[in-house]
Amino acid sequence: MQLLFKIIILTILILLTLAILTFLRYRIPSGKAFTLEREMVFQMIDIGQGDPVRANTLELTLGKRRIFTTTKNGTQEWFYVSKEDFDKCWNSKPADLSNSSETLLLHIATKKLLFGGYAPATIVKIETLDKVPIIRK
Repeated sequence: MQLLFKIIILTILILLTLAILTFLRYRIPSGKAFTLEREMVFQMIDIGQGDPVRANTLELTLGKRRIFTTTKNGTQEWFYVSKEDFDKCWNSKPADLSNSSETLLLHIATKKLLFGGYAPATIVKIETLDKVPIIRK
């Protein structure tokens, strides 16, 4: 009985340590906050590709949503934002996007993380561009 108790305690301690390390990995900033201008990419289905641990566990648990953007050279990046900011970006139905000739330019305030990536961001301003939106499934 004591062996079972020790195994349970050890398992709980290991899981707690992993949870704390994961949380710290995605929360320790490096440097000052800055603002980026990125064009919105309308990703219809997000299954956590490219960052499954953070997308499917930590940020989802903390109520964050992932938005996809593209840089000027065409590289795709993603940022985690609050549900309110996410809803501002998705103000139209996905079916209406394919017929639209407008896309969004986002001004995103964030910080770099110590171990790479970006800290949870806030959308400072949203501008409308006369350009066909980038839609990915």
